[in-house]
Amino acid sequence: MQFLFLLFLLRRDRNDGERELFIRQKFKPSDVLIVILSIGFLNLTSAYLASYQFTNSIIVGNPYILYLLFSVVILVLFKFKIKQSIGSLGFRINSTAKNIFLSIILALICYLLFLGSYRFLGLEPDLYIFKAISKLNSVWYYVTYSFTFIILGPFVEEIIFRGISYSPYRKKYGPLLAIIFTSLIFSFAHGASGLILILVQGLFLGFLYERTESIFPCFFAHGTLNLLLCLTPFLHAFD
Repeated sequence: MQFLFLLFLLRRDRNDGERELFIRQKFKPSDVLIVILSIGFLNLTSAYLASYQFTNSIIVGNPYILYLLFSVVILVLFKFKIKQSIGSLGFRINSTAKNIFLSIILALICYLLFLGSYRFLGLEPDLYIFKAISKLNSVWYYVTYSFTFIILGPFVEEIIFRGISYSPYRKKYGPLLAIIFTSLIFSFAHGASGLILILVQGLFLGFLYERTESIFPCFFAHGTLNLLLCLTPFLHAFD
């Protein structure tokens, strides 16, 4: 499904960017394709290695290793394929307090939508983050998983799905469809678990990137939401 949505990048640009950040960004459809393929290849390799007992213990016990590899791949691609500074993603620090406040509000809305929808349907949350944490049996595993979900995961995913992917779609279809397309790719990248809810999260994060022209609020909102989700299994223990 991700590759299906990537085909929409074949259309010619019809939008010059309009806003300063997106005019400055020179990402090409091939950049998006290479990044998605590279991350997909690492994911498949990780899944294959997890089928062996020795490598499975390394991957499962240290989930941050995979995201560190993602980070290295992204930096290498910026240097040799994309050939732009990573600062072109938008690291504006103006209106910081206002942007952080907006990020927290959006994270809380997403969190309430996540839990509220499951409670309304009378179901147990089946998001991957809940399943992973429920299987942890040591403080070390909990710390490494939390670090991955709250910091590394948002860092890598926002660079890919908002920072690099958003601008090429925006220049072809405008901001609204760009938010929708990148949210769909973001959602399918997480698999079947919580598909619709992660799509909603992607829509909120896309709006935040468009509104602030900065990747920082997206990191913060994504990380805040994941922090709340990491704490949820413990909060349920006191129900």
